[in-house]
Amino acid sequence: MKKYINKKNIENFENSGFFVFDKYFDEDICHKLINQANYLVSSINVKTRSLFLAHEGSVNQDDYFMESSEKIHVFFEEDAFDLNGDLKQDILLSVNKIGHALHELDPIFREFSTGHNLHNIAHKFGKIEKPIAVQSMYIFKQPKIGGEVTYHQDSTYIYTKPSSVMGFWWALEDATIDNGCLWVLPGGHKKYPLKSKFVRNPSGGMEYEVFNKEPWPKEDFIPLEVPKGTLVLLDGLLPHGSNHNFSKISRHAYSLHVIDGFLPYSRQNWLQRSPKMPFKGLI
Repeated sequence: MKKYINKKNIENFENSGFFVFDKYFDEDICHKLINQANYLVSSINVKTRSLFLAHEGSVNQDDYFMESSEKIHVFFEEDAFDLNGDLKQDILLSVNKIGHALHELDPIFREFSTGHNLHNIAHKFGKIEKPIAVQSMYIFKQPKIGGEVTYHQDSTYIYTKPSSVMGFWWALEDATIDNGCLWVLPGGHKKYPLKSKFVRNPSGGMEYEVFNKEPWPKEDFIPLEVPKGTLVLLDGLLPHGSNHNFSKISRHAYSLHVIDGFLPYSRQNWLQRSPKMPFKGLI
């Protein structure tokens, strides 16, 4: 992957806030990660469940969500259950995502997340001196019920000062406008400062600390339609999101968020680790 690391591509990322690595890995790796994610979902107790809300202003703060910072937890789509609380379809078609310590606790995802030249990419593209992985997510974007992820900045959820978070987003299936591909605001990381922070409330729970309620111009967002095997690199301040998947085709993806370990990690961030399980570097 060293062919991607050059001055032109780094400048492209710095100016636009994102970069697309075509054919980053082959289909065999896609299938390997998809199969492992399905295995993890099939192994859970459905009665222990939590919905994941990805709408602006929604607050995920139950214990199951909070404890996922150092565990592997499965979160369901809002539309996965009927009025009686039973799944309306197969469990493999009902899950929103798996998070948030896959990259450390699952051997398949750990192997993937610590290879593929990620340390060098984070260092060269993001100017990250000490790349530390803080969270990972496997996102299913299910057919018909795959929920919208409203436009946001990753630094809202993973805050350092200055901002250092970088998002690695891998398409494990073809991502199109129809099945909910990423939409990004080119150059938005430079034009728009951090809009909000998702912080721990001193009295308990979580809340959004909002600095600016002005919406980003929707007409300036562009879709990133990419084939499976693609890596999309995202600056932490770049506004991005994805639409509801109304199609009959899923859009599986895996993401990893990295920060600079030399910068102080905010104690207000929702995602915290116990001393027994500190964040680890990309080795």
